[in-house]
Amino acid sequence: MRNQRRIHGPVAVVLALLLVSPFVLGHLPGGGGTISRAAEVIDPFPTPTPCPTAPPTPTPSGGGTPRPLAPDTIPPTVQAAVTSGHRLGDNVYETAVVIAFTAADTAPAGAQPPCLKQLTVIEDGVVLPCRAPSFCTVREQEPGHHVFEYYAVDVSGNRSATETLRITIVDTAPPSPPARPAPTTFVATLSAAEEVPRCAQAGPEARGVAVFQVLDRATGLVSYRLVANNLPGTITAAHIHITPPDPGPIVQPLSLTPSATQGVIGEGTFTNRTLLAALQAHPQDYYVNVHTSVCPSGVIRGQLGEQGPGGQARP
Repeated sequence: MRNQRRIHGPVAVVLALLLVSPFVLGHLPGGGGTISRAAEVIDPFPTPTPCPTAPPTPTPSGGGTPRPLAPDTIPPTVQAAVTSGHRLGDNVYETAVVIAFTAADTAPAGAQPPCLKQLTVIEDGVVLPCRAPSFCTVREQEPGHHVFEYYAVDVSGNRSATETLRITIVDTAPPSPPARPAPTTFVATLSAAEEVPRCAQAGPEARGVAVFQVLDRATGLVSYRLVANNLPGTITAAHIHITPPDPGPIVQPLSLTPSATQGVIGEGTFTNRTLLAALQAHPQDYYVNVHTSVCPSGVIRGQLGEQGPGGQARP
């Protein structure tokens, strides 16, 4: 292609370094890469502190060339201490812990002044992004066994011994309650007083009950039985409605028993997977009612209530 250009020389090198730098930083001591565990370095970013200035080199009596400073050959020392956490036993803690890693450096008399270069903390093989050469504070909250290795290096190149801290964090939080099983039985108690609008010809003696049982949740197969007594007029229809609004639209018609006027007025099954899922999630949003020739808009009605898998009523 005419517009394609190749990148050569120093520019290509810089671009390559920029592309790989996040990966490299995550694996180098002190790098800022992503840590694969839950450990968190909680120190603030420190103010850079320059190394102390070397004292003037002593001049031999009688003049002459000043003697050079002796090399610093003393390695740093490192320590670790758990400063926060509920201790259950030897190196065993409950929930989160805070660990303080510290480093110190000394130098012999007449040598370069001591100065730390870097404190490195490695947790379970992952380098943590410590921000200061003399301290690193870490919060760990992930349950399980954790191994911390840590060491320090000074500006003279002396490295401390690598120390190891092993801790175990135990999750003692109570287990989550088991998931509540989906209800499989629904009951509606029907009365004239619940009908909207109420039919004036229906007295308090007009009553009924509807029972629904889930037969197959996967397909939405539900069986039902509808019982009613003392209804004025001839029974013409029965339905499940959703509300609001009130009165609400029909979502499932219920077949009636031919010639039935009292007792079991409807019995059968229907398959409606969408309605079943909605009933199991929000049964209070649905009601059952019965219609008659005298009360065509509805004679008795009752809100569906969840009865649970075992048939025991739930609040």
